[in-house]
Amino acid sequence: MRDFLRQLSDTRAVRAAVTYMNTRYFIWALAGLTTFLNIVGLDVLNFWMLGLTIIFAALFSDDALPMTAPAVFAPFAVSRRYVPYNFKTSEMYRMPSVYVPLLILAGLCAAAIIFRFIVRAEWRRIFVRRHLTVGFAALGATFLLNGMFSGEYTIKNMLIGLMLFFCMIVLYYYFAGTVRRSRDAVPYLASVLFALGVNISVQMLGLYLSRPIEELTAGNKDLIRLGWGISNRIGSMLLMTLPSGFYLAARSRYCTPYIFLSGGMMLALVFTYSRASLLFAVPVALLCFGYVCVKGRDRASACVLAAGLVAAVVIASSMNFDDIKHLFTYYINSGFDDHGRFDLWREALEKYLRAPVFGYGYAYKYDTVFANVYSPHNTLLQYLCISGIFGLVCYLYHRLETAVLFFRGITRERFFLGLSIAAILAFGLIDVSMKTEIILLIMGVVYAVAEHDYDRAAVIRPLF
Repeated sequence: MRDFLRQLSDTRAVRAAVTYMNTRYFIWALAGLTTFLNIVGLDVLNFWMLGLTIIFAALFSDDALPMTAPAVFAPFAVSRRYVPYNFKTSEMYRMPSVYVPLLILAGLCAAAIIFRFIVRAEWRRIFVRRHLTVGFAALGATFLLNGMFSGEYTIKNMLIGLMLFFCMIVLYYYFAGTVRRSRDAVPYLASVLFALGVNISVQMLGLYLSRPIEELTAGNKDLIRLGWGISNRIGSMLLMTLPSGFYLAARSRYCTPYIFLSGGMMLALVFTYSRASLLFAVPVALLCFGYVCVKGRDRASACVLAAGLVAAVVIASSMNFDDIKHLFTYYINSGFDDHGRFDLWREALEKYLRAPVFGYGYAYKYDTVFANVYSPHNTLLQYLCISGIFGLVCYLYHRLETAVLFFRGITRERFFLGLSIAAILAFGLIDVSMKTEIILLIMGVVYAVAEHDYDRAAVIRPLF
């Protein structure tokens, strides 16, 4: 089998396909196809297309980086046609004729990755001490011990903790050990994240075109749902992917397309009605835009666009747009209302005081093993409540390691990658981030590529 695959990989067609997968054209073609299949509701075909792409990349690609595009796009392939509210209300995904083939596909993807892992001896490069190993080891202990001695500790605590821990480390360790040292991986990952943001923005456009605009702008945030997530989840993903477009604009000779598409992502984020996402997206976008104007390759175009934006804001502010104001009914009505967050924070502190060392545990309030993890909509309080002072200290040490990774000898690449992480962490202080599986998985890939850039810093011009 190994010799057969080696011979097959030497054929002209396979070599051409692998070369194509290493380009940004592949990323955008895949993003466009998966977006189209999502909007028309061909979920199963979408998953098989992405899964077979992962299998091909695992078997024939020189390194694992081309797998990031289909792997990152896959969780967002669930369409709102078959999941109008959540998976519990979806009839299609409960049908054996649907979930059995998808389980088989997941098994084939896992088998291909394991085959690559063994045949290419990738385990030698993966199971080594890395820049974030100590912090992750501390977090591992936190996840194992969450809720210990609280009187609520069960096997569910450990299973939920290990599930989240696996999401945090699996892609970090895998991609950190398998991306070639000589490769500049940041532009490729930035293109993947930017394409994801555009994908989500187009899904949002499809949502608004499919329903009466009056219905969606009447202040009912519950109507803002895509198949894979609700309003705040959608907003958080747009927030996390926003800096990638500006990074590509900064390094491109023609920044205009990237800035316009980033503006479209920002507009889509506004209409998610996710106040927490918008609160941090505005300063992130302004900081990124300022960087492109000052240090980007196409500074002239960026400055012209910035001047046009300022002029548009000045003109708009002097006019009376009653119809446009109607679009912002939700923001106007909500104002600075905490929407129950203060009560959640108070409850988290009360639970912490009952079990101050190892916390109250992940299984608190829930009766099934893999139910939604309790969250007080604040990452620090989440660790304090769920895993006590022990867990909070371990988490803060992990954050210190990531800060060193991004800021020591910082480059332009790690500046923008770090903005993605910083934005989603800031979002997590008033909403939910560090218990969301897809965010943890994407963060792992970002950490791996940032570490790759860190190790290459000796031959890269620092940002400052």
